[in-house]
Amino acid sequence: MEFSINIKTFNWLTVIFVIAFIRIGATTSQLKDILELPNPEQNVMPFEPVRYSNPNVSNNYQSSTKINARGMGHLYFITKKFMDFILEGQAFPEGFITVKNSMVVISDDYYSLVMHYGYLVLVMLCGLLLGVIVPFIGLIFCCCRCTGKCGARTQPFDKRYDTCRRHFLAFILSSLTVVIMFGVVCAIVTNEYMEEGAQNIPKTVRISVRDTKLYINNTRKEVNTLLVTNFGELDIVLNGLLRRKAIHYSNLV
Repeated sequence: MEFSINIKTFNWLTVIFVIAFIRIGATTSQLKDILELPNPEQNVMPFEPVRYSNPNVSNNYQSSTKINARGMGHLYFITKKFMDFILEGQAFPEGFITVKNSMVVISDDYYSLVMHYGYLVLVMLCGLLLGVIVPFIGLIFCCCRCTGKCGARTQPFDKRYDTCRRHFLAFILSSLTVVIMFGVVCAIVTNEYMEEGAQNIPKTVRISVRDTKLYINNTRKEVNTLLVTNFGELDIVLNGLLRRKAIHYSNLV
């Protein structure tokens, strides 16, 4: 009797052990499915791309920075190159203005400032020198030379190289005449630009005001689209993604 009881007990223990083993195996596989580390190459939480809406803005601006050179484009190009040559890229030399303890400190090394604008100072000095010398020389030549007060007398005959000198001086005079005529043309075109600009001031102001209003309206639409419309689109996508993931993990558990 004792032996049969032990066999029955052993059979029951075997059945319980098999059932427990199967149950533990199933639970372990589920835990592995839940706790298994994802592949780094796989996206754990696939993100649905958000299709943002573009703002409905208008680019119908009427202002323009174009200019009609009217045949003076080469002059503007040469002038720009000359200004770039005599002027440095920075307004002040390196270290002339510094900030120490939240205070702006200006250096007293004015020699470096003058050398920084050396080419500009040289051009100004040359202009002032010509402005003083040319009238003075013209006055002396007209008042003294032409009236014969300097002791010079007209020569009754030509010297050996007078013909060559005459042609050379004629060439110089022609060149100066061309330069002066070019300056006159530049002055005429500049005056025309000034007159045209003065006449177009009311029209330019109206266009500027209209473009300013258009820019403000476009900015308002862009801000509204970014902070309201696009944010709402992002919110819809994120809520849908979180909802699907919550359902997915609840089914696993």
